[in-house]
Amino acid sequence: MKNEMLTDNIKFWVDQNIIYCKIYRDFDENYSKVDLEKTFIEAISVLSDGSYKPILFNFEELRSSPTIKLFKLINNSSEIKNNVLSEAYLVGNCYLKFLLSSYTLFGNSILPITIFNGKKMAIEFCNRNNMFFNAVRNDN
Repeated sequence: MKNEMLTDNIKFWVDQNIIYCKIYRDFDENYSKVDLEKTFIEAISVLSDGSYKPILFNFEELRSSPTIKLFKLINNSSEIKNNVLSEAYLVGNCYLKFLLSSYTLFGNSILPITIFNGKKMAIEFCNRNNMFFNAVRNDN
């Protein structure tokens, strides 16, 4: 299994059963939604190695507009949701945290999705979901 992938200023990697996705500041805001969704799905499929893992999207370096557009793209993708255990988003300010949290509140996702300002809490969220999922799966 490949542990790291870098494409179009997006880095994907796995560390301790969490898939990380960091979007860098120089990310092209004029992306093709279809191509970008394919990039996410391919990276998640390769890095998950046949098992469900939580994913942590790091948008801290992005401005508000690309953060919101990417968040909506990911959140509206049923294929991405079908390949991950949960989604955590790391954003750079309280405004984005509030805005994206409101969006998840009124969405109808079956996945646990949470927005964070701090990396430590985001990682704890991912670990908690992973631990709970594996405990339930092992009980069967």
